[in-house]
Amino acid sequence: MEKLNIANKRLKTAHDSRERDYEAQIDKLNSKEEEMLKRLSDLDKTKLETAEDNGNMDAADGDIIEINAGGKVITAKRSTLTQLKGTRFEALFSGRWDKELQRDGNGRIFLDVNPTCFEAIVDYLNEMIISSDDDPPEPPSVDDEHQHILNHQLELFGVLGRVPTTNIPDRIITKTNDQFESLHDWFGEDGSGASHSIDASHSIDASHSIDASDASDSLGRPSFPTTVCSTMNQTHHTTPQFEPVTVFSQSVNKAINAKNESLAELESEILHLEESFKDEASFVTSFACGDKKDTVTLNVSGTIMVTRRSTLCIAEDSVLAQQFDDSKWTVQGCNNLHVKDWSSEDVTSWVRNIDGIPNKISKIFKKNEITGRELLVMKKDGLMMMRITRPGTLCLLLSEIEMLEKASQDIITLIEHSRYCFCKILDYLRLKQIHNQGLIGEPALPKVCDSQKSRFNKVVKYYFPGASAKFITG
Repeated sequence: MEKLNIANKRLKTAHDSRERDYEAQIDKLNSKEEEMLKRLSDLDKTKLETAEDNGNMDAADGDIIEINAGGKVITAKRSTLTQLKGTRFEALFSGRWDKELQRDGNGRIFLDVNPTCFEAIVDYLNEMIISSDDDPPEPPSVDDEHQHILNHQLELFGVLGRVPTTNIPDRIITKTNDQFESLHDWFGEDGSGASHSIDASHSIDASHSIDASDASDSLGRPSFPTTVCSTMNQTHHTTPQFEPVTVFSQSVNKAINAKNESLAELESEILHLEESFKDEASFVTSFACGDKKDTVTLNVSGTIMVTRRSTLCIAEDSVLAQQFDDSKWTVQGCNNLHVKDWSSEDVTSWVRNIDGIPNKISKIFKKNEITGRELLVMKKDGLMMMRITRPGTLCLLLSEIEMLEKASQDIITLIEHSRYCFCKILDYLRLKQIHNQGLIGEPALPKVCDSQKSRFNKVVKYYFPGASAKFITG
């Protein structure tokens, strides 16, 4: 009997020891899971704070977005532009940065890019909406001379690997489609993640997969879709390694190791997502932010092109840099009136200073809180609705409003050169500027058709005299 008691005691000791080891493993797994969920929650909170500080909290999928892409206006719904989740392109139009994005004189988002290539990307996104897995959209396409520019735009917006492409150099491609599929199903249906904790008092279930896709919306608000995957940060993270558990039964070991593997994969993805959000902020700040006064409108032999002053000044020894440098910027019309930004106080002050307008008229404008944008569309009927009826006053106000509208329009600089040749130069300057910001690889020199090479070289020598021509021609 004594031997049996000793055996029972040893068995209980061994059982209790194994139970403690098991509970320790479960506690470790649950603690790691809580850590991962907290990091996801903290990231969502950061996104929400970013949206509150820099974005439009009322952003919705149905919003109509107008984009001035290098002088061409392109319009699309927000939902169309944000289909490629986790990319720089999606981040740009997510609404998180709406307050900070550079605008043109009409309030449109301004992007200093080649419009033909940008439109090709938007066309692809438009086709995505009406396509299926069996009938996918055609890849973005441009002519051979623009292909390298399109490649760099795909690189810039972080959509390589998400958009089917042709003629992409291997050095540019950093991701594959498989890397952008949702990996795991972390959160429960309520988004809390609570359903995936392992309780030591219950059997281990390793069947749960993990997916943060329902954690937040594009602004970081909880309960709206987001995604763990991203192309913004090009760094590849390997999955952390763990020591396999072998001390329990085969089924328990398998379940614990499966959970460990899922946690390791999620940790890698969360790290990628955290770094991607940092990249998003850096990308938007360096590429898409700026003052509307820094946009330059050019009339290139009848074709309107819009760019940044910094783009034109990237080659310091060029004629363009001298023409658009800081000291001459006022002469170029940088200080034209931005009446659309006027507050009601600015409008009241303007009315008060018009010769021949009684003071009571400015008080009427103040009472009605007329803003600059409203002032520019004010017609006779609008003035009369404010009970401004005296003919002389009406005529004088309408005349002053018309002159104000003309004064507030963007100053357009005439470029009397070949549209084809100047566009080649401008596209290269844009790519060099973006490259200098660390957002794309080194761009190739401009690709010019044989029939235009002589003229192109002459225009280059005009804008880049002497040795500075090598900046464009190599």
